[in-house]
Amino acid sequence: MRGTLYGYLDARYRELAVLGNSEKRNTYLAQDEVTGQVVVKKYLSLENAEIYEKQGELRHKNLVPVLHVAKGDSRAVVILEYISGYTVAERLKKQGRFSEEETVSLICQLLEGLREIHSRNIIHRDINPDNLLISTDGVLKILDFDIGRTYKQDRESDTAVLGTAGYAAPEQFGFMQSDKRTDIYAVGILMNVMLTGDFPQRRHCADQKLASMISKCIQLEPAKRYQSAEELLAELRYAKEAEEPVSRSIFPGFRTGVLWKKTVASTYYILMSVYTLSTVWDCRQSLTACMLEAFALFLYAWLSVFVSLDFLGWMEKTPLIRRFGREAKIAFAVFLWIAFFMAGTDLEKYVQQDILHMAVQSA
Repeated sequence: MRGTLYGYLDARYRELAVLGNSEKRNTYLAQDEVTGQVVVKKYLSLENAEIYEKQGELRHKNLVPVLHVAKGDSRAVVILEYISGYTVAERLKKQGRFSEEETVSLICQLLEGLREIHSRNIIHRDINPDNLLISTDGVLKILDFDIGRTYKQDRESDTAVLGTAGYAAPEQFGFMQSDKRTDIYAVGILMNVMLTGDFPQRRHCADQKLASMISKCIQLEPAKRYQSAEELLAELRYAKEAEEPVSRSIFPGFRTGVLWKKTVASTYYILMSVYTLSTVWDCRQSLTACMLEAFALFLYAWLSVFVSLDFLGWMEKTPLIRRFGREAKIAFAVFLWIAFFMAGTDLEKYVQQDILHMAVQSA
């Protein structure tokens, strides 16, 4: 029966392309020959397949759904739901470090997923930027349980030394058994990398509260770390709520609270408001001219600025644009500013030279 199910699933899900490490060739993008559904197909050792069987019992927004697990004579095949998005590693490579707000939000999601698997005694043991996917709708997914294990109280140390260099906790090198605090260690390293682009041994996070949390996460002795994902999650949320301002301006120039930016923005808003009102007033001979002139000013004096300066964070909320790299977003913002500015000034010329001219003649 075991070999029959393995053979059926292996044949049913046709491999399309290699995913991840091309040298290992154990993870593929595949397609269901019956339904046409695109999935992820993984080949694993029989022992590691047990973790995916346990994961298949879980339904959580931060975990990738396991569709099938089947064991053959020498290896197992796992079929997982395919989720479109990009890894934290890809995001770091394209756009550089994350903002504090982005980091805290994503780490909170990660901790929610870890809290779920830890409740079933599953230890991931390989939390790193390559194994975390940000879906196109902004939800973080924990990937690759290939070296995950079940915590066993009667075992003094792990049977194998595994993990990603830089993220693996000391206990993963055979000194003691890894447990949920092992994943907490990796979360601390990950937070620092997301915030600074580097490991804490070389560069520290500037924010004192987050730096303190990172330091506690990466203590060499597990007993000195946060003892659970729930504990770290609660502290992160508390820090986030404590630092959140009572009222945050949505207008460019006032969002950061920097004095010189507020001064420049205030000057621009005042001058443009006066200019807009006086220019529209000058067109009072014609209602059509007034309306078109107001729209022209809206385009080149207001919309061009607000859109190019990411008003209300619209770039991050737009599915396609939020995947752009930093340079691409800047170039796109400049393009939009030029487009709206040119459209507005061209419309204003038409109003001044044609509409008003005709209004004066008819008068």
